[in-house]
Amino acid sequence: MNKLILTGRLTRDAEIKFAKTGTSIIEFDIANNTGYGEYKKTCFIGCTIFKRDKLVDHLKKGKGVIVEGELQQDNWEKDGKKFSKHKMIVAQLEFLGEKKGSETEETHTDDDIPF
Repeated sequence: MNKLILTGRLTRDAEIKFAKTGTSIIEFDIANNTGYGEYKKTCFIGCTIFKRDKLVDHLKKGKGVIVEGELQQDNWEKDGKKFSKHKMIVAQLEFLGEKKGSETEETHTDDDIPF
């Protein structure tokens, strides 16, 4: 079984690309915090979501999300060196509320979000 569920905040605005077939590919990164105080750790996770191009306008830096999907390992070679990176292929995404005290605090109903 390969199932991953994470909460976090976007570290940058999402970017959209299109495959040669026309399929939309949205990429974004989230920061996931665990622990507290001096034991606090942050893990940065790259996320990819396919065929949901309307989401890109809502995936902005600082936005809180819950993502569910599978873990995948990318491997590539550059200048003769091999690299690898884990990322998440997102199947489900939910938005969390804004940080307390945020000037951009928003609340959305199901009718506000176009997906």
